Amino acid sequence: MKDGIKLFKDVVRTYLIKTCRAPISSVLSDPKLDLSVVGKSPNQQNVLKLRVRIAGIIDALTKDIDLIQTPILLFLDRLTATGAFIPDTFLVPFE
Repeated sequence: MKDGIKLFKDVVRTYLIKTCRAPISSVLSDPKLDLSVVGKSPNQQNVLKLRVRIAGIIDALTKDIDLIQTPILLFLDRLTATGAFIPDTFLVPFE
């Protein structure tokens, strides 16, 4: 599984970059957008902007779902199967 994760990590990253380029670019290019909501009351305007960007990312992912390569789908199926072991090095501590 560890070797499969290393191999498909770059493949999936490339697919996601192509698919979600526009909505992610809009998040990164807006210097006034404060996405931190921890420990403070969220600004409603920022919450609305964040909801629009998240909707854009979800739309981008679901719009071209037929373009996902079969090997990626098979790997994700194995990765999320019942009893699949995900190596500790794949996740960060808070996951």
